[in-house]
Amino acid sequence: ADILWNIDLKTNDLKKEGFSKYQVIVHWLVACFVLFQIATGSTISNDFLALKDGKISIEEVHKNSWYHLFFGLTIFLLMVIRFILRIILGVPKPTKQSSSITIILAKIIHWLFYLILFVVPISGFVAWNTSNLLIGNLHTASVNALYVLVLIHLIAIVYHQIFLEDNLIDRMTSFK
Repeated sequence: ADILWNIDLKTNDLKKEGFSKYQVIVHWLVACFVLFQIATGSTISNDFLALKDGKISIEEVHKNSWYHLFFGLTIFLLMVIRFILRIILGVPKPTKQSSSITIILAKIIHWLFYLILFVVPISGFVAWNTSNLLIGNLHTASVNALYVLVLIHLIAIVYHQIFLEDNLIDRMTSFK
């Protein structure tokens, strides 16, 4: 069981307090692209159903749907890079103010982010290319799970900044 919680590989070897500039850049690119995906999600959903029902042809698909597909694949590639960077560079040690339960919760939430940020683009791509409604529903459910994770993540940031006063946010807002 201990190996499960130490899956960050290099976590214990790190002396630095923050992430590398590459990890920070990839984090914020993914965050920005996810926001774009939220903005274009309803368009591709409508196009998906219209295509599936034969109401439109592929030539009539809205350009925002193509952008959604492109940035979904971009998020997938960025997540591959982020995962590799995590393996190679590790992650910073938890702050001294963090309790063992918050450390465990943070690891669970972060690994769920990785899982969801791989499942969402893969399921979206497969659903689009196969017109499979079941996989489309998996994509939608995964997106909803992502919303919940983002909300938990934002609450945790506020908790760290206001209650623990450990300036955890500095790790993802500056280069080390």
